[in-house]
Amino acid sequence: MDMNGQSGSSGNEMIVVGLVHPRGSGGFSIRTPIWTLRFTFSAWRDANNVLHRTDLLVKGDMTHDQLNDLMKDIHSLSIVKVRIRNFNNGTAEFVELIDSNVETDRELNQIAAEISQPLTYEHSRFGTFTFDRRVSWWQTSLEWVGQPIRLDLPGEADSPPDDDLLQTVTELWNNQSLWNQRVMDFAVQEKLPLKNEMWLDDDEQPLSPDEFKARMSLESISIYIEGGFAFWHDDGDLFFGHSILVTGNLQDGPTDTDIPG
Repeated sequence: MDMNGQSGSSGNEMIVVGLVHPRGSGGFSIRTPIWTLRFTFSAWRDANNVLHRTDLLVKGDMTHDQLNDLMKDIHSLSIVKVRIRNFNNGTAEFVELIDSNVETDRELNQIAAEISQPLTYEHSRFGTFTFDRRVSWWQTSLEWVGQPIRLDLPGEADSPPDDDLLQTVTELWNNQSLWNQRVMDFAVQEKLPLKNEMWLDDDEQPLSPDEFKARMSLESISIYIEGGFAFWHDDGDLFFGHSILVTGNLQDGPTDTDIPG
């Protein structure tokens, strides 16, 4: 699409109106003090008022204060008018926010209403999966060794959960006790020494393996391609509120741990 000479454009700049993706906007910094705003339009109108139902990724550099202010206005499923430049292959540079609440675009409002409708998939064994468009995950609630957890499968809105991912789920659930033991034992092996050497409170005594396990609480399991999995645990304040993450795959078992958060 040629940006030059279009109505509403200046040089290689163009004013567009777009529907912000359900995941909203975010920011990051790789060279202090510059921060980068990042968001995607799920549908948008170009300077000729042509509607595009394709993603448009918009990024722009700014200060942290500017980023915080813009993220309040450019949020999930908002319809905003912005000035962009350097449009190329589905990406563009953010210049300025012109209007944070465009209410009059009937088609974009209709698309927003469609996207707001929950998408579900019924599985004969694992029940109702609901698609979370903010993160592109199919999610459901299940019991794991008697405790309720959330199951996450990456996917797309226009297709049901992948059969290969569901096969991994089936393998894990058919052998819950075994996999739970392997995951917990690996967490103890990798993280108990760290806890006892570096993360004890002033009046806290070193923990035994059983005491360490008793404070862990599984919250969710994420499934990935080729039998991959990630077990996310509440740490029970073992690491002052960090999660305890155990990752691995069906073939090799648990292979790595981390304490993100």
